[in-house]
Parts: sequence; structure tokens; C-alpha cells
Amino acid sequence: MDFLLKKIFHHSILKHHDDVAGFIFAVHGVIYAVLLGFVVIGVWEDYKDAENLANKETAKLLMLYNDIESYPDDNNVSMLLREYSKIINTISKVDYPALKEGKDSNQSPKEYFAFSKLLTKVSPSTEVEKAFFNKIVDVIDDLYFLSIERYESSKSSIPSVLWWGIILGAFVTLGFSCIYGTENFWALISMNLMLAFVLSLLITIIILLDSPFEGTVSVQPQNLQHLLKLVEVK
Repeated sequence: MDFLLKKIFHHSILKHHDDVAGFIFAVHGVIYAVLLGFVVIGVWEDYKDAENLANKETAKLLMLYNDIESYPDDNNVSMLLREYSKIINTISKVDYPALKEGKDSNQSPKEYFAFSKLLTKVSPSTEVEKAFFNKIVDVIDDLYFLSIERYESSKSSIPSVLWWGIILGAFVTLGFSCIYGTENFWALISMNLMLAFVLSLLITIIILLDSPFEGTVSVQPQNLQHLLKLVEVK
């Protein structure tokens, strides 16, 4: 674009408009910077919310494991741990890999529902067993809703209207930077390349953070592997 403009308009002609172009470019730059800043902060907050949600689910799973282990009836403990192992395997080996590849998968609520059905076979007889049983039921309910929230969080994305604003704004920004009457052509090219690099860097960050469970920069369940090993030891 720089080369074409300099072929059509000599820098001596363009420099007479530098004052007006500079004022308009400054106003445009502020508006576009606010837009980019708004989007970057928004996707970063969504990413952190997804990460906190995953950590909360892992913490609840650890709580569930401790409650099952503390249940007084050993027969029920073995039965519940087997179902618990299925839940961990489903989340770490089915849900998260599918989400990372952008596929539609959320099998863990089905496992939580199966675990809830299994609890109907448990009949607590003492007050201690009833206390632990009620805690297990409460944690399972929480985990079910957390799995739904995780799935919904994986579907969040920037509206298309914002993408139009980001892309078109980048082209206008680069276009404005080409109409200054700079005598040194290569200096102008260098400045435009640096500006293009910064804009592309910010847009890349937005793309990477836009889907928190997808791609190379994604929320991963590292702590779930530790929980899985605990169950496998049993």
C-alpha cells in the first residue's frame, strides 16, 4: 500500500495534509485502542473464569474422593470408587481432549447422573453414614452444575460484529499510517511493519484466548491426573 500511494502521490504532496491526517489518525487510534483493549480484557477475563471453573471442579472432585474414602461402609466405598474412577477418566480422557480439538463433547454430566443413581443403592444406617452420604449428594449436585458451566464456557466466543470491527479497524489503521508525507520511504515501511506486528500480535492473543478450552493455549486438567492415580492405587 505504501508503494502504491507513493507512486500515485509524491511525498511532497502528502506532507501538506499531515496535520489533518495526524489529528484524524490520533482520534481513530484512540477509538481502535479502546476497542482492542476492551476485547483483550474481555477474552482474558473469560479465560481466567474458565480456569477458575476447572480448578473449582477439580477441588470438588477431590472433596468427593475424600468423602467417599471416609464413608464407614467399606463395601459401598469400593462401589462408589469404581464409579468415581469412571468420572475422572471421562473428564480427563474424553471431555477435555474433545474440547481442545474444538469438538462438541460433554460426557461428564452423564457420569454424574449415573453416580447419583448409584447412590440410591446406598442405605446409610448410622448418623455418621447419613452425614457423609448427605455430603456426597451435595458435592455431586455441585459437580453436575459445574460440568454444565464448563461446557457453556467452552462455547463462549467473540460476536462476529466485534471481529468485523477488529479486522476493519486494523486495515484502516495501517491505511492511515501510509498517507504521511515521509521523504524516507524505507523509514515509513519500517514504522508500518512495526505497527502491523503489534496489531497482529494483539489479534493473535485474542484468537488464542477466545476459546479457553481449545487450541494450544487452553485450560487443562493437570490435577485430575493425580486424582486418577489415587483411584487406580485402590
